[in-house]
Amino acid sequence: MQQRLTRAQWEAAVKKMRKWGAPLEEENEALMIDGLAAVLGQGAPPYDPERTSPGDAEAAVMPIPDGAFGGGDSRRGAALFTESCAACHGAEGRGGTIGVCLVDRPRLYRAREWAGIVRSGKGRMPAYEVLSDGEIAALLAYLRTVAN
Repeated sequence: MQQRLTRAQWEAAVKKMRKWGAPLEEENEALMIDGLAAVLGQGAPPYDPERTSPGDAEAAVMPIPDGAFGGGDSRRGAALFTESCAACHGAEGRGGTIGVCLVDRPRLYRAREWAGIVRSGKGRMPAYEVLSDGEIAALLAYLRTVAN
């Protein structure tokens, strides 16, 4: 059984999350509450998660060859990270005020997928379309050294 909250309960939850530092601008608070109440409110249907086989789950996180993103210079990556990523993801990529932890993630060993996210953006992260393959390789090399 899943818990479904009323709009008033979602409002209290969102206000609490903002007080705890959730990165949600005040002007977007009502929109967030309305969305949560609509999708996860008392009248919402039960959640039916997509089923994945163990083999498919394993394949989704297994390393794949780096291809054009291999052999990066971690020192260059550290400088690029400090310049472009650290403000959100923290000084060593372990998570910041609005950016998730990037360290020790299976995606760091799936370079094409990671490069796609960097170049097109994801969620609140902007797109960095101008980064070359070599710059992305350097960022990957740096983040992989931080993980160890």
